[in-house]
Amino acid sequence: LVADKAGHTDTLSHELLYQACSLRDFVQQAHDVGQTITVMNPACPAEDCFTDRWPGDLKTQSIFLDDLNDLVTKVEALVYGNLDLPEMQAVMSNLFGENPTMGVFKKFNEDMGKTITSDSSYTNTKSGSIDIAASGLVGAGVASKAQASDNVQKAKSNTFFGGDLEE
Repeated sequence: LVADKAGHTDTLSHELLYQACSLRDFVQQAHDVGQTITVMNPACPAEDCFTDRWPGDLKTQSIFLDDLNDLVTKVEALVYGNLDLPEMQAVMSNLFGENPTMGVFKKFNEDMGKTITSDSSYTNTKSGSIDIAASGLVGAGVASKAQASDNVQKAKSNTFFGGDLEE
């Protein structure tokens, strides 16, 4: 399901949000008509159903939908919300676990501290925020969405076996 929808965004965070929304919408459509989802193996569509045992019933599917809605809400907050670092850390810890999140935030803070102490930080005097792209902590390719989309090579559409799709 994810492979069929891949390559429609420019950033990892937007891709995660897009994929979570797409999966949620797919499951919700089946749920709205009182059916569990059906996903067939594209290599053997007449013989192999990936969802023959799961979700199993509408109650299990409903629990999964609740989890997907929670994921979408939290990723939307990360992508579009105006969260400060502690809020972002709390959301990411909830989603991905405390240990991986702490490692990422520790590294970010160390790099930011080095940039500030080396007097190469770029602070907006009006808002007090730091222009991370201008500071050099991220590559120039992510400095703007326009630049990022120019520097990103999207994966070509393909079959499940690696061959190109005929368009």
